[in-house]
Amino acid sequence: MTMVQYVNDRTGLMVMTICFIPLTVVAVVLRFYARHLTKAGSGPDDWLSVAALFFTLALNGIFLGGTIEGAITGHSPVKDNWPVTIPLEITAQKFKYPFQVVEKLVFGLIKLSLLFLWKRLFGSSKRFRIACWVLIAFTIAWTVGFLLTTIFQCGSRWNLNWAPIATFLSQCIESLDVLTVFSATDIVTDLVIMGMPVPIIWSLQLQTRKKFGLTAVFLVGLFTLGAGVARLYMYLITSYYKEDNLDFIADFTLCLLWSDIEANVAMIKLDYGVEVVVSFSLLAPRPWVEIGLITKATVDVSHPSDHPSGGYVRGRPNPTQ
Repeated sequence: MTMVQYVNDRTGLMVMTICFIPLTVVAVVLRFYARHLTKAGSGPDDWLSVAALFFTLALNGIFLGGTIEGAITGHSPVKDNWPVTIPLEITAQKFKYPFQVVEKLVFGLIKLSLLFLWKRLFGSSKRFRIACWVLIAFTIAWTVGFLLTTIFQCGSRWNLNWAPIATFLSQCIESLDVLTVFSATDIVTDLVIMGMPVPIIWSLQLQTRKKFGLTAVFLVGLFTLGAGVARLYMYLITSYYKEDNLDFIADFTLCLLWSDIEANVAMIKLDYGVEVVVSFSLLAPRPWVEIGLITKATVDVSHPSDHPSGGYVRGRPNPTQ
């Protein structure tokens, strides 16, 4: 028997969601302040993070509303091995539909922001720029594809999106299969995108310990994969072990919970990652000038003693490595 552990702490989830809201807003504000410190100016990656913040806040609003209404952390009564339809189930469906629509935009915008950041930092390599544009095109197609699939999962019969779960499953597309594929591809694309800078970092003429340090900074986003894996596990369990998990509302709670956690952690990581890089770049600028994060002019102002020969040049691949 494969059963999930349900979440019943409504107050805890409301506190969690409320805490996420200022954390994500502050993260974006500090991102722009960090850009100001390095005199780098704002780029597409920064404005995409603002768009991602807008939809992340919307996602938090939906999750908080569902929790306050009792749909999130609620339970479905089960009779004769099937969940009994109650008014709370309809309420849960009404929160599930907009949440799953908005989450597609959140994850897509966060990936695009990260790709444009990589392109901005490592754009001197033509092959890397091409790889970025390919993944940008793929991410846009991925986001639009799953967004439209979710919006029109019941065709133009909009009322079916918040119909009883039995009616929804029989009249609309196999949403659990779609969500499983969405979660799996979300994890794979995150791994690919976050690993993109590593080969360039290890081709620079830097000490090994600095390469490890830079790699750790750029791979800090791997922490978000835990929530993505948990969400994928939930979809797999509720898809292929339905007979052991008949409490639809409780299953719905866990699926939305892990999506909300992943979105907020990814949002915070995306922006605080830039701020950590900028902080280190101002304290020890040499490796960051090597990869193009900060300019010689910034170093001239912040660390005039760091470049007695007149400044740094962009690092070139070390042929011996």
